[in-house]
Amino acid sequence: VYIRNSPVEPVNPQEFFWGNNIGNLYMQAFAFVGDVAENVARSERVRSGAIGLAKRGILRNAPFAYVKVPKMVTDKDGKQKYIWYYEIDLLKAEIVKDIFTSYAKEGVSLRRLVLRLNKTSVQSPSGRVGIEAWSAATIKNILTNPAYIGKVRWGRKLGSKYQQGKSASGKTRRVYTKSDKWILADGENFSGFIDKSVFNSVQEKLNIRSQTGGRAIASEGLLTGLVVCGLCNR
Repeated sequence: VYIRNSPVEPVNPQEFFWGNNIGNLYMQAFAFVGDVAENVARSERVRSGAIGLAKRGILRNAPFAYVKVPKMVTDKDGKQKYIWYYEIDLLKAEIVKDIFTSYAKEGVSLRRLVLRLNKTSVQSPSGRVGIEAWSAATIKNILTNPAYIGKVRWGRKLGSKYQQGKSASGKTRRVYTKSDKWILADGENFSGFIDKSVFNSVQEKLNIRSQTGGRAIASEGLLTGLVVCGLCNR
């Protein structure tokens, strides 16, 4: 690489001073840009692979109540390749069924579900047990996951520092997309165990909850969620 008006020969460390090694600074800058470009390309390859798997109905990560089972198979050309499928953990599946039934048919709120699961020392998806093991966000993730009806979803929540960038806190920015942008395919390497009518009922209730504001659904008050503050509009 030749850079006009800039030396490209390495400079002895004892003779180095700022401005004397501009050629090396250029090379360092080019190396940095090259690294970023490779990271972007790698991120895009991972993203493309994830999209391809989702379109084929192949689940990548095991949701709560599923166990990933790896397997080596031989194709028609005699080459071995790695595949995987999922088995249902029957004990954890009963927990998931109870969460769906409680929310859809018994009117139990997310908060009450959190209190009940933590009080009865049910192990959370993270493996924790106790007062802070379960959260409303954890339960909502379970209730909105179409894997439990045998569907693979991709594209609901995007997050890449090379595409979505970073937030003000320095973390990777998360972008939530609308349902018409998702990939939703029938599962090939697993099966669901929640009835579709129950799942759809839960989605409707969650949608109403998001519009009326949390506890308005669970409250027994007739005017809850209908009275609005004239100052803060809450």
